[in-house]
Amino acid sequence: MHTFKQIRTLKPLALFLWLLPLWLFTACDLQVVGTSGAVSPPDKKVYLYKSDDTFVLYKDNQSFRIHGASGDPRYIRQLAEAGGNCLRVYDTLRLAQVLDTAYRYGIAIIADLPLPKSQHLSFYRDQQQVKAQFHAYRDFVRRHKDHPALLMWMLGNELDFPYKPNYTPFYRAYNDLLAMIHQVDGQHPVATALTNFQRRTITNIRLKIPDLDLLGINTFGLLKDLEQDMADFAWMWDGPYFVSEWNINGYWEVPMTAWGAPIEDAGWKKGEELVERFYQEMPYHDPRFLGSCLFYWGHKQERTETWFNTFTYDGIPTALYEAYEQLNDCSLSYPTAPELKYMLLDSAGSSDHIMLHPGQLYTAHLVFDHPPDSTLQTRWRLLDEDWYSLELDTVVPVFQYDHLLDTAGTKMVRFRAPAHEGPYRLYATLHYPGSIATAVNTPFYVIE
Repeated sequence: MHTFKQIRTLKPLALFLWLLPLWLFTACDLQVVGTSGAVSPPDKKVYLYKSDDTFVLYKDNQSFRIHGASGDPRYIRQLAEAGGNCLRVYDTLRLAQVLDTAYRYGIAIIADLPLPKSQHLSFYRDQQQVKAQFHAYRDFVRRHKDHPALLMWMLGNELDFPYKPNYTPFYRAYNDLLAMIHQVDGQHPVATALTNFQRRTITNIRLKIPDLDLLGINTFGLLKDLEQDMADFAWMWDGPYFVSEWNINGYWEVPMTAWGAPIEDAGWKKGEELVERFYQEMPYHDPRFLGSCLFYWGHKQERTETWFNTFTYDGIPTALYEAYEQLNDCSLSYPTAPELKYMLLDSAGSSDHIMLHPGQLYTAHLVFDHPPDSTLQTRWRLLDEDWYSLELDTVVPVFQYDHLLDTAGTKMVRFRAPAHEGPYRLYATLHYPGSIATAVNTPFYVIE
């Protein structure tokens, strides 16, 4: 048995001979219909159709291009109003209710079936836990497989797919679940979501999970490379895929302060970046590309409370929501956001690596392209920095220090720096009544 490192060093002829049985074995495994000519609909609610090198997703015998989002099902109605047709949900909570609501608004649902990551080998070596998971998901799939709003199943999110033999229990459990879904519900395809394009991961899926129907790719700053990457690696994976998460650059892909806090753009700039990325970086020319889901639909604390969100914490649509409407050629549902440019904290900006003294008073100002009118509403918040540990896979709770806001107005705030040394962030969220909200924040460090 070759290791993956050995595979990469094989001579071309040896590599071809080593992979030939794989290609012969898996060439017919992909769950697709047809090879050329007109569609002859099978007895399936959702299926993939292949014509030459082109893949098309069909739902109810109509071609279905994914123009969707990933996130909170409480905002299904707003997704339909913004021109979306599909929502990916990340858990199984109240799925029956989610599917009913989605069907009412003409939204299809990609339903995640969460799994422990492959690194949790203690779980996958425990046959009782694996069996309990299998039976739970079998019953779950049976309950929901016939709902007309269901589009596909997402079996795991960013699991990682290693090559080493000690991961055999993980692959056995995964393939058993995949086979079960195909048997219990032959009406819907099954995907999994990967972190960016990774040759190693896709190779191992092709080698060890040949019956997977399609791939979801979660990618942000690397979206620009996806089409070329997938084309260059089509000799290994020539099946269909979609972008299961995308947005502006992630907080791990932007400039940082001296203490490692990411510098976030103001809301209006993020909206511009989103539109530009959609039109310039999506892999539209790839005939295997099935569409995309914007992340995050709703509100989610992820490094900051504003980074990817299409809604504020109290449900007001943001500049990213407005940009999404533009992508779907919708007439705008809300008046545009205030023309906010950036925030200055005592004449310094985020890239100036601001350090403050504990307990002292400071002033922050908002800078606009045009002066706002008197109806502008501004909410100021002072929070801990959100420190995230990839090793522990946990998020440290974020504490509020709004009691330190001394004098707050629509364009400025005077506040007292927290007493304890450490990283903090000052937020301003602005909107006119009934309008899109925009936000800006500035990280700073309190040092004694």
